[in-house]
Amino acid sequence: KEISTTMKDSSSLSQNVSNRIKRVLADTRSTFDDVSSSFEILKEIIAQMEAIDKTNGAIISGIRNLETQIHNIGDVVSIITDIADQTRIIAFNAELEAVSAGKDGHSFHIVATEIRRLASSTIDSINEINISILNIQNASANLIAASEDGTSHIQSEMRLAHDLEEQFGVIDRLAQTTTQKTDDIAQIITQQAVSFSEI
Repeated sequence: KEISTTMKDSSSLSQNVSNRIKRVLADTRSTFDDVSSSFEILKEIIAQMEAIDKTNGAIISGIRNLETQIHNIGDVVSIITDIADQTRIIAFNAELEAVSAGKDGHSFHIVATEIRRLASSTIDSINEINISILNIQNASANLIAASEDGTSHIQSEMRLAHDLEEQFGVIDRLAQTTTQKTDDIAQIITQQAVSFSEI
């Protein structure tokens, strides 16, 4: 009777342990599923960050190209400024001709005035263009600085994300191993409970 009672108690305990192991196994499988889904989300986030980093690099390259084009416009403006200066010299020479021609120089005087007016208008326009170019260059420089700062932060976050990805990989493998081992233990306990019952 004592042996029978002991075996029944052992069978009951084994059954109890088996039930608990099954609950642990269910929790372990749920944890493994959560880890796996989180791991996939992390991989997707990393892929998106890499795409953003690549796009940001293309934007910075485009802005640098724009800066080069703006610099080329500055060269053209310098050429126009030289032409305007030469136009002023022509206006001055026309004035001299008007003075030396006396009464017949009236036409020269009109032409000289128009040329001087055109040169002054051109210089004013060039000054406005130079101010606009300077503003665009400053805006481009600020935009590049901001983009490079953003890229630096993205790359820093990507390094952290890759470290996290490695750790998630380890956790994922451990969760898988734990699930497998818990399943093995559950089967052993179940077999033990059956054996106790048979005995």
